Amino acid sequence: MDNVIDLRRLWLIVRRNGWLMILLGILFSGISFGVAKFVIPPMYSASADLLVNRQHDDTQQGLQYNDQQADVQIINTYKDIITRPIILNAVVKELNRPRKIQVSPAVPEIGRAHV
Repeated sequence: MDNVIDLRRLWLIVRRNGWLMILLGILFSGISFGVAKFVIPPMYSASADLLVNRQHDDTQQGLQYNDQQADVQIINTYKDIITRPIILNAVVKELNRPRKIQVSPAVPEIGRAHV
């Protein structure tokens, strides 16, 4: 069995059918994009944040910098939690809901001198 690959012949086949390979590549790329965009249902993901409170220990002195850094990280974590869409969407729904607020007229105070 003498299997020999002739590179010149292979190159001629590729060169002769190169435009067809490029055209089919673009065509199948478009088809796969269309299927991925319009046919396959989207996959959703979720994430969770865990907020751990630290205990203050008065016996350790000199850790003020670390405490300040931990406080900054806690503030950033709270900011990230509050600005999540799940929280903001609930707030937007609450703000868009019409609510009647009964306001009584102001009553002047008796016996107070005006300056």
